[in-house]
Amino acid sequence: MTKLDMNKFFFQIPLSQESQTFTGFQTPFGTFAYVSMPMGLKCASATGQRLMDVILRGAHRYTASQIDDVIVFSKDFDSHLTYVRDVLERLRKAGLTVNTNKCHFASINIQIFGHKLQDGLVYPCDEKIEVIKSWPTPNTKKTIAIVYWAYKLFP
Repeated sequence: MTKLDMNKFFFQIPLSQESQTFTGFQTPFGTFAYVSMPMGLKCASATGQRLMDVILRGAHRYTASQIDDVIVFSKDFDSHLTYVRDVLERLRKAGLTVNTNKCHFASINIQIFGHKLQDGLVYPCDEKIEVIKSWPTPNTKKTIAIVYWAYKLFP
C-alpha cells in the first residue's frame, strides 16, 4: 500500500472569479478575497472530495481517497509501481502536488482514514483507542446524563 497526502490541498483548488467575491475579508490595508479554496468554506470538503473523485475516476480498482488522503493498493510490487505511477501522473496533470514528508510508499502497514491497515486487515488506530480508554468516569448527574444520551443516540 502507498499513502499519498496532498500538499496544502484546499489552497491548490482555484476559485472561479464569481466565487472569489464571496470570500472577501477586510484588513487595515484594504479588502481582499481568496483566489484559491480556503479550508473554512462550507463547501470546501465536498468540493475537494469531488475533485479527487474526478481525478481518480477509472482507478477505483487500486485506489481510494478521503479528501486529501489517497491510498494505492495492490497484490504485488510490480503492479503497485504501475498504479502509484498512474495516480501520481493523474495528480500531476490536475496540477496537484503531494507532501512527500507525509507520504508512505510501498508499505504493508499504514495508518489512513483514522484506521490502521495491517496484513490485509483493518484495525482502529491505537491513539483513538487510548483516547476512549482515558475518558474520565462520569461522577455527576450532568456527565451521567450526557453519557446516557450519547448511548441512546449512538448505540
